[in-house]
Amino acid sequence: MTKICLINEMNQFSKNALKVLKQSYKIKVFDELEEDEFKFVTVLFVRLRYFINKKYLSKFPKLKYLCSPTTGLNHIDKEYCKNKNITIISLKNEKEFLSKNISATAEYTWALFLCAWRKIIYAYQDVLDKNWDRDKFRSSQLAGQTLGIIGLGRIGKKIYQYAETFNMTAKYYDPYIFDSDGKIDNLFELVSKTKILFICCEYTNKTHHMINNELISNMKNESLIINTARGEIIDETVLLDNIIKKNLFYAADVVNDEHLIFKNGAVPNLLHPKYQRNVIITPHIAGACNDSMHLTEEYITKKLTEITC
Repeated sequence: MTKICLINEMNQFSKNALKVLKQSYKIKVFDELEEDEFKFVTVLFVRLRYFINKKYLSKFPKLKYLCSPTTGLNHIDKEYCKNKNITIISLKNEKEFLSKNISATAEYTWALFLCAWRKIIYAYQDVLDKNWDRDKFRSSQLAGQTLGIIGLGRIGKKIYQYAETFNMTAKYYDPYIFDSDGKIDNLFELVSKTKILFICCEYTNKTHHMINNELISNMKNESLIINTARGEIIDETVLLDNIIKKNLFYAADVVNDEHLIFKNGAVPNLLHPKYQRNVIITPHIAGACNDSMHLTEEYITKKLTEITC
């Protein structure tokens, strides 16, 4: 029997990872699968473009391993995988590897913050509209500002370091970290001390809509929220109301139900024209650097071979 490794998104997939995979598997993309080959798919590699649901996974009765070079797994039907004994191989909890090798998401998070704080995208669009109004885009220096971080994990720690480099003060909320330097035990206290909030926590049942009406109502007017974690951590309906009421600014690389946007061509509510001067949305590209993606694909391939050898 020829075992098949199906790669959902082959575009610019690591050549080194492919070389290793080809030693044990026939490599296929979905459109190339013959009808009688579905039963030979034992490994599935996915990225973030699609929601890997029961309907899709049930096409492969012999699937044993689902490989996702990501830390978050809300794009996968984990319950179905559990029930069918499909092992999910991911970057979740791979702190040592990620800390040593992968900085793309933290770098992008800070870049997104700078763009929003200094209104760079809006200024550029204004120039394209043949205007040259310097007063319209005034901001404030970062030095001396205080920022808040929700979640002092791998990304949160990098943001903390960047803040110090920019002569800023960083405060954080994380119930699982006990370092007292900069730690604030109450989330409401954190948002009351700053107008800059970074969402860097893991998405779980506990953090679903963590940024809710009660918390947002305690934020200062004209606060800036940066989110490169997961869209579902913030209640977007409440956020939209307060973008108007409190003149909040939101810069995010993630939105609720991303797979539906790609599948149906839907436009996120955050992109409604009435919010456009207060919102920056990018298509979940914080970790999308060729070198970092290749490294993670190669690492996941190594984990797969270690399990299956």
